[in-house]
Amino acid sequence: ALVPANDFLIQLLDKFGLIAWASDDLTACSSEDVMPRQIITLAEELLTLLIYVLSERYDVGIGNVTRKDAVKREVIHQLCVQPMAHSELAKALPEDPNHETGVEDVVHEVAVFKKPSGSEGKGMYELRPECYGMYNPYFYHYSRADQSKSEEAQRKRKQAANEDQALPPPVPPPFLEKFANIVNLLHCDVMIHLLNLILKRTESSQSSYWSELQFEKVLHIIGIALHEER
Repeated sequence: ALVPANDFLIQLLDKFGLIAWASDDLTACSSEDVMPRQIITLAEELLTLLIYVLSERYDVGIGNVTRKDAVKREVIHQLCVQPMAHSELAKALPEDPNHETGVEDVVHEVAVFKKPSGSEGKGMYELRPECYGMYNPYFYHYSRADQSKSEEAQRKRKQAANEDQALPPPVPPPFLEKFANIVNLLHCDVMIHLLNLILKRTESSQSSYWSELQFEKVLHIIGIALHEER
C-alpha cells in the first residue's frame, strides 16, 4: 500500500522473471533455459497473486469487515465446493488464536441444515441461495482441487437454474484507509498495459506465451475494477 502502483508491478514482473513477457516484443522471451510453458505458468501465477492482493480484504485490519464477516465468507466458500457435515466444515475452517473457528456463530445465517435421509446418513449443511453471490473462484484458501470442484459445482447449479454460467468477482468490502491505495493498481499505467497486452494476445491467439487462463484472470481483474468504479 506504500509503494507506488507502477513501481510495485514492475518489481513483481522482475521477481517473476516476466519483464520480457510483458513487452510487446516477445523475441526477448526466447531462451533455451526457459520454455514457453514455464513462462505461461509464471504469468498465470502473477495474475493470481494480483487477484489476491486486490480482492482478499476479509481480514480485520485490512478491509472494513468484522471477524464474523470473515468466518461467514470462509463457510460460504467451503459450501460452494459441496455440502458438508458440521464436523467436516469445522475441520476445513482456519482457527483463531484461541483455536476456535467461529462456525457456530455464523453457520445458520449462511446455510440450511438438511437432516439425514436414512438412519446411517449424516446431516449436511447446504448454502442458502442468497449467499452464492459471494462466491469467488479465486478464493485464496482454495486448493487447486477445491477451486476446480467449486467452479464445476457453481456452473452446474447455474445451468440447472438456466442462468448465465459466468463466475464474476463478488463485490468486495472497501479497504481500510491505510490500505486504500491498493486499488490504484487497477488503473496504473503498468496494469493497463498488462491487461491490454493479454487481451491483444487473446485476439490474435498466435502467441506461444498466452493461455486461456491468463485471459480468464484478466477478465476477473477487470470485474474487480468495475466494482471499484461504482
